[in-house]
Amino acid sequence: MNPTRLALCALLAACAPRTGDTASDGGADDTGGEAHAALPEGWWEALTDTGGCADAVFYARDPDGNLVLSVEVPGLASDAWDAGGTTGLSGSLPDPGIAVSLSRGTALPSPCDDAADPDSAVADAWQAVSGTITAEATPEAGDTGAAAKGAFPARGYLRLEDVGFASDTAPEATLPDIEISAFIGWLPG
Repeated sequence: MNPTRLALCALLAACAPRTGDTASDGGADDTGGEAHAALPEGWWEALTDTGGCADAVFYARDPDGNLVLSVEVPGLASDAWDAGGTTGLSGSLPDPGIAVSLSRGTALPSPCDDAADPDSAVADAWQAVSGTITAEATPEAGDTGAAAKGAFPARGYLRLEDVGFASDTAPEATLPDIEISAFIGWLPG
């Protein structure tokens, strides 16, 4: 065999994909990075640390900060204050006015923390592509001066059902159901 041809064949063989080199089977992806694993079965059961803040953000995270669900419903608490009572919404996801995201990584803070851990790193991020949302807010009585200062203290309620998440870096995930009750309308800091 011709030496040039032999060298070309060796080069082509070295560059050819091997079993285990695709993102779908756990090997390296086409960009040279590592593939990201699917979330484990029942991943949502670890989201035991819940809360809320602002106007309005709800979250659920695992105690170690490896997985964080964040839901932003702008104006939910201030709308309740403007109405003088409980207001809410329900509808389908995705909704351009509502952000529902899921992040996996290390030392991830809650969305309501105003100081991040310097070791915090997001490995994967998902966005909601299907499902339903129900959210309500009821003004917190007794703090009438807070609204004048830009805060809208309220009791918030959130329910997500059958939410499908898509990611550019990891397999799709589904959240069957979660309910979060939290004090919202306050400003971190």
